[in-house]
Amino acid sequence: MSIMICVKGAGGIVLAAESRRTIFHTDPSQQHEYVTQDGVLKLFSFDPPHQWWAAALCWTRTDIEPTLGELVPEIRAKLPPHRISVSEYAQHVHEALVRRAGLGSIPVEMRAIVTGFDEGETAGRVFIIEVPASPAPVEHHAGAFGISYGGQKEYVDRLLRGYDGLLVVEDKDLQNDLQTSLPLDTMSLLDCAALALFLIRTTIDMQRFIGEFAVQGTGGPIDAVFGTAAGGLHYMRQKASAPIGPGSRTLRRYNAMRPVVAIDVLPDVSRVASYTVRQ
Repeated sequence: MSIMICVKGAGGIVLAAESRRTIFHTDPSQQHEYVTQDGVLKLFSFDPPHQWWAAALCWTRTDIEPTLGELVPEIRAKLPPHRISVSEYAQHVHEALVRRAGLGSIPVEMRAIVTGFDEGETAGRVFIIEVPASPAPVEHHAGAFGISYGGQKEYVDRLLRGYDGLLVVEDKDLQNDLQTSLPLDTMSLLDCAALALFLIRTTIDMQRFIGEFAVQGTGGPIDAVFGTAAGGLHYMRQKASAPIGPGSRTLRRYNAMRPVVAIDVLPDVSRVASYTVRQ
């Protein structure tokens, strides 16, 4: 679950994630019940004095260890004492996730975003790690600006793409008309941060409003890291990881029997639209 956002704009880079962990029951009789825990740390920086890079980690089976607290020391232990390139940091994270994914008997999908600035360069770099889908880190937005996001991303898709990822839109002109144009090439670092937080909060709020008709896999406090080539990466907000125990968890239920909804949108965009829930 989770929702993680990386915004690379002209003003710098912002990396953000909420802090909910979702645990699903393995018992088929309880398949509509799941447990959430808020306050779980998903962002980390590499060892001082080179805290210029950070990674947001998300794996689809969050009931499977390791926790980030166990994974970070393993990654840091293999780092050299000097500053290295962002691609090398990404490779260290990728290797650690591959090792962890291969330890258990149950297939595990693990994902990470590694971002930062190479020494002497002004443009930031963003690497995506997906284990086992990708054999190596993949760079996003090389020589450009952009947004990388993962997890429960359907509402971000609808805002940025203009339609849900489940839909297939083959008309290229229609795709261009639906997409949201953002001036990332002139956007300040403050605006990049505000955009990242907006996308995460929108996802959390929409799941909260939908209630039991959606898996509320996002929530809790939001951690964010922002930075520039000159100033490095810094935490905009940071919290301690919540204790893992029965008292810190919430039992939730998912209801697949959704109400019948009728939406009426007229071709004339200036007209009033209607959203009706049938009794």
